[in-house]
Amino acid sequence: MLLTGLQFPMQKNKLSLVKPSFESSSDVLFEKDKWELTALGYSDQAISSSSRSLNFEQIKNSWLKASGKKLLWNKRHNCSANTLVAYLRVLRAIDRVAYHEGEGDEQGLSMNVIRAYVDSLSNLSNSTKFVSTSTLNEMLASWAEYGTPAEVERLPSHLRVRQERKISVKALSPYVQSKLESLCTPADTYLKRYILIAMEIGPRGNELLHLKRDCLARHSDGWTLARNNSKNGKFQVIPISDKAASLVSAQIAESKTLAGQCNENSDYIFIHKYEGQAKVYSLRNINIQLSRFCAKSEITDELGKPVHLSTHMFRHTVGTNLINNGVTEYYVQKFLGHSTPMMTNHYAHINDKSMRKALSKANGSMCDIKGKIYDLQELAKQSEWIDANHDSELSLDAKWLRKKLSAHALPNGICSLPIHQECSHANACLTCASFRTSQEHLPALTTQRDRADKLKTEATSKGLTRQAELNRKTVENLNIIIRTLSGGCGHA
Repeated sequence: MLLTGLQFPMQKNKLSLVKPSFESSSDVLFEKDKWELTALGYSDQAISSSSRSLNFEQIKNSWLKASGKKLLWNKRHNCSANTLVAYLRVLRAIDRVAYHEGEGDEQGLSMNVIRAYVDSLSNLSNSTKFVSTSTLNEMLASWAEYGTPAEVERLPSHLRVRQERKISVKALSPYVQSKLESLCTPADTYLKRYILIAMEIGPRGNELLHLKRDCLARHSDGWTLARNNSKNGKFQVIPISDKAASLVSAQIAESKTLAGQCNENSDYIFIHKYEGQAKVYSLRNINIQLSRFCAKSEITDELGKPVHLSTHMFRHTVGTNLINNGVTEYYVQKFLGHSTPMMTNHYAHINDKSMRKALSKANGSMCDIKGKIYDLQELAKQSEWIDANHDSELSLDAKWLRKKLSAHALPNGICSLPIHQECSHANACLTCASFRTSQEHLPALTTQRDRADKLKTEATSKGLTRQAELNRKTVENLNIIIRTLSGGCGHA
């Protein structure tokens, strides 16, 4: 049996691949100016709904058109359909620039045209310029590999645009998350189920849309979900909650019903009926539906500003939530499917609760009479600040402020006992284990320590043993508190 494209060299004990010629593999397709992406081997799910074909008709330069077709044909095996669309976009732009520079009919790509193309990007955003020049650089390198004439094999370094690394926080705040969960209950539509599932597992948009009916599995320790990592093409299995598993199961059931109505056996769970056929929702469609959902529900953030949702925000939200809840970056990387830790680091931004806790201990913490430091989380639990009927949507800082304003206010601190509980101490006794204070009270505490020390001395001189002992304990406790709040050693 003859295997086309393979040679069996006698001098070597291994196979060596020989590339089939471009002409013999694509004669029919090469003659056309419009290529369907499915004809290049891409599945319907891998193709964007807005760009389903490659149209070379607008390229006037015959050499550039032929070279561009050869380039895209050779690149089809190792890049996405969207990348081919980006290559074609650059080819069209170069063709326009070449005619503007008077080189529209030239054979080959001159440095003058390359430089003019880069200059034409000057009014665009930095990110767009970076993507455009990077794409051109890849194209030049590929042309050099395939033997297509160009004056340079790589874009000169002085023409390349440096990528601006910006860490933009796109995560939804706990306040907005709470609102979304409330609005999506009951989860009686595909969009509500999409939102709730995405808020737990943080997939890339298409990864959730391309979940299949066999994605769920039940194990002894709980549910797992298998999804395809759209970046590396590998399947990834992650643990999910019973709630998320229930939502996925509901969507699977709905997809079976819809596929039955269309007389199709679609494996995907996020499908809709279009012209009598079961089609997977496009990412663009989901983003439009999210915008309409926000507008109709009038969702606003803490400042009253309208919330604008996108599918990728859920991914940022999950990454940020995991980091803030103490999950190590290694496990966050595995859960989200990042290939390197660099992407995961973006979620450890300034709202990280561990950083907030550290700053709280340095600046805004409180201590008791033993010098033990309390952060806001510990104080919230001890003092039972959360009122189930009224405080459920308040942030921790808001609860702390409410507590500070309405607690048992003392001249040099607060009492950590719940507001509804009576105190057996008649005054702000510094021997009370429920007493808490902070740096703002240091002047008053120092004055009180000095006064208590004098009282102890006077009581001792007059033989008032009980009064002397009480003031001695007060002085000792005040010394510990002052030393702790001033930066000395307390008990963490």
